[in-house]
Amino acid sequence: MANPISKGLTTQQTLQMENALDVQAREEDGLMKLANVNMIGVGWIYKDGKKTDKIGLIMNVEKKVDLSALKSGDVVPKEIDGVETDVQEVGNLVKTSLLPEDNLGNVKYSAQGVDYRAKIKPMTTGYSQGNKTSTAGTTGYFAERDGEIGTTSNAHVECSDPSKPMNEQDSWLIMQPGPIDGGQEPERATLKTFVQINANSSVNYVDSAWSLLKDQQDYELVVPEIGVCKAMDYSGPFIGEHIRKVGRTTGLTEEDVNQINVTATVDYGNFKATFKELVATPSMSSGGDSGSIGYVADNKMKYRLFAGSSAVTLFFRLSKEVSKLRLQPLFGGSPQPNPDEVEVNFTLTKDGSTSLYRVYGNVKEQNADPIDGAEVELKGDGVDEKAQTDEHGNYEFKNVEAGSYKMVASKGGFKTEEKDVEIGSSSTTVTPKKLNVKKKG
Repeated sequence: MANPISKGLTTQQTLQMENALDVQAREEDGLMKLANVNMIGVGWIYKDGKKTDKIGLIMNVEKKVDLSALKSGDVVPKEIDGVETDVQEVGNLVKTSLLPEDNLGNVKYSAQGVDYRAKIKPMTTGYSQGNKTSTAGTTGYFAERDGEIGTTSNAHVECSDPSKPMNEQDSWLIMQPGPIDGGQEPERATLKTFVQINANSSVNYVDSAWSLLKDQQDYELVVPEIGVCKAMDYSGPFIGEHIRKVGRTTGLTEEDVNQINVTATVDYGNFKATFKELVATPSMSSGGDSGSIGYVADNKMKYRLFAGSSAVTLFFRLSKEVSKLRLQPLFGGSPQPNPDEVEVNFTLTKDGSTSLYRVYGNVKEQNADPIDGAEVELKGDGVDEKAQTDEHGNYEFKNVEAGSYKMVASKGGFKTEEKDVEIGSSSTTVTPKKLNVKKKG
Protein backbone atom coordinates (compact mmCIF):
# COMPACT_ATOMS: atom_id res chain seq x y z
CA MET A 1 0.00 0.00 0.00
CA ALA A 2 1.26 3.49 -0.85
CA ASN A 3 1.73 5.47 2.33
CA PRO A 4 -1.23 7.85 2.64
CA ILE A 5 -0.52 11.51 3.28
CA SER A 6 -2.17 13.38 6.15
CA LYS A 7 -2.32 16.63 4.16
CA GLY A 8 -4.89 19.05 5.56
CA LEU A 9 -5.76 16.85 8.54
CA THR A 10 -5.51 17.74 12.21
CA THR A 11 -3.31 15.67 14.50
CA GLN A 12 -6.40 13.88 15.82
CA GLN A 13 -7.71 13.15 12.33
CA THR A 14 -4.31 11.82 11.29
CA LEU A 15 -4.37 9.44 14.24
CA GLN A 16 -7.92 8.37 13.35
CA MET A 17 -6.81 7.67 9.78
CA GLU A 18 -3.79 5.63 10.87
CA ASN A 19 -5.85 3.57 13.32
CA ALA A 20 -8.51 2.94 10.66
CA LEU A 21 -5.87 1.76 8.20
CA ASP A 22 -4.46 -0.62 10.83
CA VAL A 23 -7.89 -2.12 11.52
CA GLN A 24 -8.59 -2.39 7.80
CA ALA A 25 -5.37 -4.34 7.25
CA ARG A 26 -6.30 -6.83 9.96
CA GLU A 27 -10.03 -7.22 9.43
CA GLU A 28 -10.71 -6.49 5.76
CA ASP A 29 -10.83 -10.08 4.46
CA GLY A 30 -13.57 -10.99 6.92
CA LEU A 31 -15.48 -7.74 6.51
CA MET A 32 -15.62 -8.07 2.71
CA LYS A 33 -17.50 -11.34 3.20
CA LEU A 34 -20.38 -9.65 5.03
CA ALA A 35 -23.67 -9.64 3.14
CA ASN A 36 -24.11 -6.67 0.80
CA VAL A 37 -20.59 -5.24 1.39
CA ASN A 38 -18.83 -4.49 -1.90
CA MET A 39 -16.24 -1.89 -0.92
CA ILE A 40 -14.19 -0.88 2.12
CA GLY A 41 -12.09 2.25 2.53
CA VAL A 42 -10.89 4.85 4.99
CA GLY A 43 -12.59 8.23 4.87
CA TRP A 44 -15.01 10.72 6.37
CA ILE A 45 -17.73 9.54 8.74
CA TYR A 46 -21.23 10.77 7.87
CA LYS A 47 -24.12 11.27 10.29
CA ASP A 48 -27.66 11.88 9.06
CA GLY A 49 -26.30 12.49 5.57
CA LYS A 50 -23.83 15.15 6.68
CA LYS A 51 -20.05 14.85 6.78
CA THR A 52 -18.51 15.00 10.25
CA ASP A 53 -14.92 15.92 11.11
CA LYS A 54 -14.12 12.30 12.02
CA ILE A 55 -12.27 9.71 9.93
CA GLY A 56 -13.08 6.04 10.23
CA LEU A 57 -13.53 2.73 8.43
CA ILE A 58 -16.13 3.08 5.68
CA MET A 59 -18.21 -0.02 4.95
CA ASN A 60 -19.76 0.53 1.52
CA VAL A 61 -22.78 -1.57 0.57
CA GLU A 62 -24.77 -2.03 -2.59
CA LYS A 63 -27.97 -1.18 -0.74
CA LYS A 64 -28.73 -0.39 2.87
CA VAL A 65 -31.24 -2.75 4.47
CA ASP A 66 -32.98 -2.82 7.81
CA LEU A 67 -30.95 -4.55 10.52
CA SER A 68 -33.83 -6.97 11.07
CA ALA A 69 -33.26 -8.31 7.53
CA LEU A 70 -29.65 -9.26 8.28
CA LYS A 71 -28.21 -12.26 10.03
CA SER A 72 -26.44 -11.33 13.23
CA GLY A 73 -23.07 -12.21 11.70
CA ASP A 74 -23.63 -9.79 8.80
CA VAL A 75 -24.27 -6.69 10.92
CA VAL A 76 -21.42 -4.17 10.71
CA PRO A 77 -20.20 -3.30 14.23
CA LYS A 78 -20.38 0.39 15.17
CA GLU A 79 -16.69 0.33 15.97
CA ILE A 80 -13.77 -2.08 15.71
CA ASP A 81 -10.91 -1.80 18.20
CA GLY A 82 -11.86 1.79 18.91
CA VAL A 83 -12.20 2.76 15.24
CA GLU A 84 -15.61 4.13 14.27
CA THR A 85 -17.33 2.57 11.26
CA ASP A 86 -19.84 4.04 8.85
CA VAL A 87 -22.10 2.19 6.42
CA GLN A 88 -22.55 4.07 3.13
CA GLU A 89 -24.72 3.02 0.18
CA VAL A 90 -22.88 3.11 -3.16
CA GLY A 91 -24.97 0.84 -5.41
CA ASN A 92 -23.59 -1.81 -7.73
CA LEU A 93 -19.96 -1.09 -8.65
CA VAL A 94 -19.31 -1.69 -12.36
CA LYS A 95 -16.63 -1.01 -14.94
CA THR A 96 -17.31 2.51 -16.16
CA SER A 97 -18.38 1.37 -19.63
CA LEU A 98 -21.43 -0.29 -18.03
CA LEU A 99 -22.62 2.96 -16.46
CA PRO A 100 -25.40 4.85 -18.27
CA GLU A 101 -24.21 7.81 -20.31
CA ASP A 102 -26.49 10.06 -18.24
CA ASN A 103 -25.00 8.82 -14.97
CA LEU A 104 -24.32 12.39 -13.85
CA GLY A 105 -27.86 13.44 -14.65
CA ASN A 106 -27.23 14.70 -18.16
CA VAL A 107 -25.05 13.84 -21.14
CA LYS A 108 -22.33 16.42 -21.82
CA TYR A 109 -21.12 15.37 -25.26
CA SER A 110 -20.45 19.02 -26.00
CA ALA A 111 -18.81 19.61 -22.64
CA GLN A 112 -16.70 22.78 -22.78
CA GLY A 113 -17.77 23.13 -26.42
CA VAL A 114 -15.93 19.97 -27.54
CA ASP A 115 -17.41 16.70 -28.80
CA TYR A 116 -14.99 14.12 -27.43
CA ARG A 117 -16.70 11.42 -29.50
CA ALA A 118 -15.33 12.96 -32.69
CA LYS A 119 -12.55 11.65 -34.88
CA ILE A 120 -9.43 13.68 -34.24
CA LYS A 121 -5.96 13.67 -35.73
CA PRO A 122 -3.55 13.45 -34.12
CA MET A 123 -4.97 11.22 -31.39
CA THR A 124 -5.59 13.27 -28.27
CA THR A 125 -6.11 12.51 -24.59
CA GLY A 126 -9.76 12.63 -23.54
CA TYR A 127 -11.22 11.59 -26.89
CA SER A 128 -13.09 8.40 -27.77
CA GLN A 129 -11.23 5.20 -28.60
CA GLY A 130 -11.92 1.49 -28.24
CA ASN A 131 -11.30 -2.07 -29.35
CA LYS A 132 -12.99 -3.01 -32.63
CA THR A 133 -15.31 -5.36 -30.70
CA SER A 134 -16.18 -2.93 -27.87
CA THR A 135 -18.17 0.29 -27.63
CA ALA A 136 -15.96 3.22 -26.65
CA GLY A 137 -13.83 4.49 -23.80
CA THR A 138 -11.38 7.34 -23.37
CA THR A 139 -7.84 7.86 -24.67
CA GLY A 140 -5.37 8.21 -21.81
CA TYR A 141 -1.75 9.38 -21.95
CA PHE A 142 0.79 8.34 -24.60
CA ALA A 143 3.82 6.28 -23.63
CA GLU A 144 6.94 4.69 -25.00
CA ARG A 145 7.61 0.97 -24.62
CA ASP A 146 10.70 -0.75 -26.06
CA GLY A 147 11.40 2.30 -28.21
CA GLU A 148 7.91 2.52 -29.72
CA ILE A 149 5.03 4.92 -28.93
CA GLY A 150 1.52 3.84 -28.06
CA THR A 151 -1.78 4.95 -26.58
CA THR A 152 -3.17 3.84 -23.21
CA SER A 153 -6.56 3.22 -21.67
CA ASN A 154 -8.32 0.61 -19.56
CA ALA A 155 -7.88 -3.02 -20.55
CA HIS A 156 -11.68 -3.26 -20.76
CA VAL A 157 -11.55 -0.50 -23.40
CA GLU A 158 -8.68 -1.86 -25.50
CA CYS A 159 -9.44 -5.59 -25.14
CA SER A 160 -12.42 -7.65 -26.24
CA ASP A 161 -12.25 -9.40 -22.84
CA PRO A 162 -9.67 -8.27 -20.24
CA SER A 163 -10.02 -11.52 -18.29
CA LYS A 164 -8.65 -13.56 -21.21
CA PRO A 165 -5.02 -13.78 -22.41
CA MET A 166 -3.78 -11.99 -25.52
CA ASN A 167 -4.18 -14.98 -27.84
CA GLU A 168 -7.88 -15.30 -26.93
CA GLN A 169 -8.83 -11.71 -27.76
CA ASP A 170 -11.37 -11.43 -30.59
CA SER A 171 -9.54 -8.42 -32.00
CA TRP A 172 -6.40 -6.40 -31.36
CA LEU A 173 -7.48 -3.42 -33.46
CA ILE A 174 -8.03 -0.05 -31.73
CA MET A 175 -10.38 2.43 -33.38
CA GLN A 176 -10.52 6.20 -32.91
CA PRO A 177 -13.23 7.09 -32.25
CA GLY A 178 -14.56 3.93 -30.65
CA PRO A 179 -16.93 1.76 -32.72
CA ILE A 180 -20.09 3.11 -31.08
CA ASP A 181 -18.99 6.62 -32.11
CA GLY A 182 -18.49 5.62 -35.75
CA GLY A 183 -14.88 4.44 -35.64
CA GLN A 184 -14.00 2.14 -38.54
CA GLU A 185 -10.95 0.52 -40.06
CA PRO A 186 -8.22 1.28 -40.76
CA GLU A 187 -7.23 1.05 -37.12
CA ARG A 188 -5.27 3.80 -35.35
CA ALA A 189 -3.43 1.41 -33.02
CA THR A 190 -2.90 -2.27 -32.25
CA LEU A 191 -3.18 -3.85 -28.79
CA LYS A 192 0.25 -5.04 -27.68
CA THR A 193 0.13 -5.57 -23.93
CA PHE A 194 -2.29 -5.37 -21.02
CA VAL A 195 -2.65 -6.50 -17.42
CA GLN A 196 -5.03 -9.45 -17.47
CA ILE A 197 -7.77 -9.12 -14.88
CA ASN A 198 -8.07 -12.14 -12.63
CA ALA A 199 -11.60 -12.80 -11.47
CA ASN A 200 -10.37 -15.53 -9.11
CA SER A 201 -7.83 -13.39 -7.28
CA SER A 202 -8.17 -10.65 -4.68
CA VAL A 203 -5.00 -8.89 -5.83
CA ASN A 204 -5.96 -6.92 -8.92
CA TYR A 205 -4.52 -3.43 -8.81
CA VAL A 206 -5.00 -1.96 -12.30
CA ASP A 207 -7.21 -2.19 -15.40
CA SER A 208 -4.63 -1.14 -17.98
CA ALA A 209 -3.55 -1.62 -21.59
CA TRP A 210 -1.04 -0.18 -24.09
CA SER A 211 -1.56 -0.23 -27.86
CA LEU A 212 1.06 0.55 -30.50
CA LEU A 213 0.26 3.57 -32.68
CA LYS A 214 0.06 2.66 -36.37
CA ASP A 215 1.46 6.10 -37.20
CA GLN A 216 4.22 6.90 -34.71
CA GLN A 217 3.55 10.64 -35.13
CA ASP A 218 -0.20 10.29 -34.48
CA TYR A 219 -0.39 11.80 -31.00
CA GLU A 220 -0.83 15.15 -29.26
CA LEU A 221 0.56 15.79 -25.78
CA VAL A 222 -1.42 18.93 -24.91
CA VAL A 223 -4.48 17.78 -22.93
CA PRO A 224 -7.80 19.54 -23.64
CA GLU A 225 -8.98 21.69 -20.70
CA ILE A 226 -5.92 20.60 -18.66
CA GLY A 227 -3.06 21.94 -20.72
CA VAL A 228 0.47 20.61 -20.47
CA CYS A 229 1.13 17.66 -18.18
CA LYS A 230 4.80 17.76 -17.22
CA ALA A 231 5.16 14.84 -14.84
CA MET A 232 3.57 11.97 -12.96
CA ASP A 233 2.84 12.25 -9.25
CA TYR A 234 4.23 9.28 -7.31
CA SER A 235 3.17 10.51 -3.88
CA GLY A 236 0.69 8.67 -1.70
CA PRO A 237 -3.04 9.48 -1.84
CA PHE A 238 -4.76 11.68 0.73
CA ILE A 239 -8.31 12.39 1.80
CA GLY A 240 -9.45 15.62 0.17
CA GLU A 241 -7.05 15.36 -2.80
CA HIS A 242 -8.53 17.21 -5.79
CA ILE A 243 -8.79 15.23 -9.05
CA ARG A 244 -9.69 16.53 -12.52
CA LYS A 245 -10.38 14.33 -15.53
CA VAL A 246 -11.32 14.77 -19.19
CA GLY A 247 -13.42 11.96 -20.63
CA ARG A 248 -15.26 10.96 -23.81
CA THR A 249 -18.76 11.48 -22.39
CA THR A 250 -18.67 14.13 -19.69
CA GLY A 251 -15.60 16.15 -20.65
CA LEU A 252 -13.95 17.96 -17.75
CA THR A 253 -15.24 17.01 -14.29
CA GLU A 254 -13.61 17.31 -10.89
CA GLU A 255 -14.09 16.05 -7.35
CA ASP A 256 -12.18 15.47 -4.10
CA VAL A 257 -11.05 12.07 -2.84
CA ASN A 258 -13.31 10.98 0.02
CA GLN A 259 -11.97 7.45 0.60
CA ILE A 260 -8.43 6.05 0.37
CA ASN A 261 -6.95 2.54 0.44
CA VAL A 262 -10.17 1.26 -1.08
CA THR A 263 -10.81 -2.41 -1.74
CA ALA A 264 -13.77 -2.96 -4.08
CA THR A 265 -15.49 -5.75 -5.97
CA VAL A 266 -16.30 -4.58 -9.50
CA ASP A 267 -18.85 -6.11 -11.87
CA TYR A 268 -17.50 -6.50 -15.43
CA GLY A 269 -20.70 -7.98 -16.80
CA ASN A 270 -19.44 -11.52 -17.45
CA PHE A 271 -17.34 -11.72 -14.27
CA LYS A 272 -16.53 -9.87 -11.05
CA ALA A 273 -13.07 -8.89 -9.83
CA THR A 274 -11.71 -7.42 -6.61
CA PHE A 275 -9.26 -4.50 -6.68
CA LYS A 276 -7.10 -3.08 -3.91
CA GLU A 277 -5.37 0.23 -3.11
CA LEU A 278 -7.86 2.42 -4.97
CA VAL A 279 -9.19 5.89 -4.20
CA ALA A 280 -12.84 6.92 -4.40
CA THR A 281 -14.54 10.24 -5.14
CA PRO A 282 -18.19 11.21 -5.38
CA SER A 283 -19.44 10.22 -8.85
CA MET A 284 -17.71 12.21 -11.61
CA SER A 285 -18.04 9.87 -14.60
CA SER A 286 -20.47 8.20 -16.98
CA GLY A 287 -20.39 5.37 -19.48
CA GLY A 288 -17.67 6.11 -22.05
CA ASP A 289 -15.34 7.86 -19.59
CA SER A 290 -13.42 4.61 -18.93
CA GLY A 291 -9.68 5.18 -19.09
CA SER A 292 -9.74 8.90 -18.26
CA ILE A 293 -6.62 10.20 -16.55
CA GLY A 294 -6.92 11.79 -13.11
CA TYR A 295 -4.83 14.97 -12.83
CA VAL A 296 -3.88 16.48 -9.48
CA ALA A 297 -1.98 19.62 -8.39
CA ASP A 298 0.44 21.20 -10.88
CA ASN A 299 -1.23 19.31 -13.77
CA LYS A 300 0.51 16.10 -12.76
CA MET A 301 -1.13 12.84 -13.74
CA LYS A 302 -1.62 10.39 -10.89
CA TYR A 303 -4.72 8.24 -11.36
CA ARG A 304 -6.79 6.41 -13.98
CA LEU A 305 -10.57 6.12 -13.79
CA PHE A 306 -11.98 2.64 -14.39
CA ALA A 307 -15.12 1.87 -12.36
CA GLY A 308 -17.89 3.29 -10.22
CA SER A 309 -21.61 3.70 -9.73
CA SER A 310 -24.19 6.45 -9.46
CA ALA A 311 -22.61 7.39 -6.12
CA VAL A 312 -18.84 6.94 -6.52
CA THR A 313 -16.02 6.90 -9.06
CA LEU A 314 -13.01 4.62 -8.56
CA PHE A 315 -9.41 5.30 -9.60
CA PHE A 316 -6.14 3.37 -9.36
CA ARG A 317 -2.65 4.86 -9.22
CA LEU A 318 -0.75 5.19 -12.50
CA SER A 319 2.56 4.37 -10.82
CA LYS A 320 1.42 0.74 -10.63
CA GLU A 321 0.36 0.76 -14.29
CA VAL A 322 3.64 2.07 -15.71
CA SER A 323 5.55 -0.45 -13.59
CA LYS A 324 3.48 -3.46 -14.65
CA LEU A 325 3.42 -2.51 -18.36
CA ARG A 326 7.01 -1.15 -18.44
CA LEU A 327 5.93 2.22 -19.84
CA GLN A 328 7.67 5.57 -20.12
CA PRO A 329 4.94 8.24 -20.29
CA LEU A 330 5.48 11.15 -22.67
CA PHE A 331 5.12 14.63 -21.18
CA GLY A 332 4.97 18.22 -22.36
CA GLY A 333 3.81 19.55 -25.71
CA SER A 334 4.68 18.37 -29.20
CA PRO A 335 8.47 18.34 -29.73
CA GLN A 336 10.04 21.34 -31.44
CA PRO A 337 13.37 21.49 -33.31
CA ASN A 338 14.59 24.66 -31.61
CA PRO A 339 14.88 24.82 -27.79
CA ASP A 340 14.26 28.58 -27.91
CA GLU A 341 10.82 28.22 -29.50
CA VAL A 342 7.49 28.73 -27.83
CA GLU A 343 4.60 26.54 -28.99
CA VAL A 344 1.05 27.82 -29.42
CA ASN A 345 -1.38 24.95 -30.09
CA PHE A 346 -4.98 25.61 -31.04
CA THR A 347 -7.97 23.46 -31.92
CA LEU A 348 -11.00 24.56 -33.93
CA THR A 349 -14.23 22.97 -32.81
CA LYS A 350 -17.51 23.43 -34.63
CA ASP A 351 -20.70 24.07 -32.70
CA GLY A 352 -23.12 21.59 -34.27
CA SER A 353 -26.11 23.92 -33.96
CA THR A 354 -24.47 27.04 -35.45
CA SER A 355 -21.71 28.09 -37.83
CA LEU A 356 -19.59 29.47 -34.99
CA TYR A 357 -16.36 28.03 -33.71
CA ARG A 358 -14.35 28.08 -30.51
CA VAL A 359 -10.61 28.56 -30.89
CA TYR A 360 -8.50 27.65 -27.88
CA GLY A 361 -5.04 26.48 -27.03
CA ASN A 362 -1.98 26.61 -24.85
CA VAL A 363 1.26 28.58 -25.04
CA LYS A 364 4.37 27.07 -23.52
CA GLU A 365 8.14 27.02 -23.75
CA GLN A 366 10.02 24.04 -25.14
CA ASN A 367 10.71 22.87 -21.58
CA ALA A 368 6.90 22.63 -21.19
CA ASP A 369 6.62 25.59 -18.82
CA PRO A 370 3.39 27.52 -19.55
CA ILE A 371 3.71 31.15 -20.67
CA ASP A 372 1.60 33.54 -18.60
CA GLY A 373 0.59 36.82 -20.21
CA ALA A 374 1.40 36.01 -23.84
CA GLU A 375 -0.84 37.84 -26.31
CA VAL A 376 -2.63 35.79 -28.97
CA GLU A 377 -4.35 37.74 -31.75
CA LEU A 378 -6.98 36.52 -34.20
CA LYS A 379 -7.22 38.71 -37.34
CA GLY A 380 -9.58 38.36 -40.29
CA ASP A 381 -12.12 40.21 -42.40
CA GLY A 382 -13.57 42.74 -39.98
CA VAL A 383 -12.19 40.78 -37.03
CA ASP A 384 -9.31 41.72 -34.76
CA GLU A 385 -9.58 40.02 -31.39
CA LYS A 386 -6.94 39.58 -28.73
CA ALA A 387 -6.61 37.22 -25.79
CA GLN A 388 -4.05 36.83 -23.06
CA THR A 389 -2.87 33.51 -21.72
CA ASP A 390 -3.56 32.70 -18.08
CA GLU A 391 -1.11 31.31 -15.53
CA HIS A 392 -1.46 27.89 -17.14
CA GLY A 393 -0.71 29.25 -20.62
CA ASN A 394 -4.29 28.77 -21.82
CA TYR A 395 -6.27 31.12 -24.09
CA GLU A 396 -9.51 31.01 -26.09
CA PHE A 397 -11.71 32.89 -28.55
CA LYS A 398 -15.45 32.20 -28.60
CA ASN A 399 -18.08 32.53 -31.33
CA VAL A 400 -15.64 32.77 -34.24
CA GLU A 401 -17.21 32.67 -37.70
CA ALA A 402 -15.84 30.52 -40.52
CA GLY A 403 -13.29 32.26 -42.73
CA SER A 404 -9.61 32.98 -43.34
CA TYR A 405 -7.63 34.31 -40.40
CA LYS A 406 -4.14 35.02 -39.17
CA MET A 407 -3.10 33.82 -35.73
CA VAL A 408 -0.41 35.97 -34.12
CA ALA A 409 1.43 35.15 -30.90
CA SER A 410 3.71 37.59 -29.09
CA LYS A 411 5.39 38.13 -25.76
CA GLY A 412 7.98 40.59 -24.55
CA GLY A 413 11.44 39.16 -25.14
CA PHE A 414 10.24 37.01 -28.05
CA LYS A 415 10.00 37.56 -31.79
CA THR A 416 6.45 37.81 -33.08
CA GLU A 417 5.37 35.27 -35.66
CA GLU A 418 2.06 34.65 -37.41
CA LYS A 419 0.36 31.79 -39.23
CA ASP A 420 -2.56 31.57 -41.63
CA VAL A 421 -5.50 29.39 -40.68
CA GLU A 422 -8.74 28.49 -42.43
CA ILE A 423 -11.70 28.14 -40.06
CA GLY A 424 -14.56 26.16 -41.49
CA SER A 425 -14.37 22.53 -42.54
CA SER A 426 -16.56 19.55 -43.19
CA SER A 427 -14.88 17.79 -40.30
CA THR A 428 -16.02 18.40 -36.75
CA THR A 429 -12.54 19.05 -35.38
CA VAL A 430 -9.72 20.60 -37.37
CA THR A 431 -6.27 19.15 -36.75
CA PRO A 432 -4.43 21.28 -34.18
CA LYS A 433 -1.79 23.53 -35.73
CA LYS A 434 1.31 25.04 -34.18
CA LEU A 435 2.46 28.64 -34.12
CA ASN A 436 6.02 29.05 -32.91
CA VAL A 437 7.47 32.18 -31.35
CA LYS A 438 11.24 32.30 -31.06
CA LYS A 439 13.20 34.07 -28.38
CA LYS A 440 14.98 37.23 -29.46
CA GLY A 441 18.71 37.03 -29.79
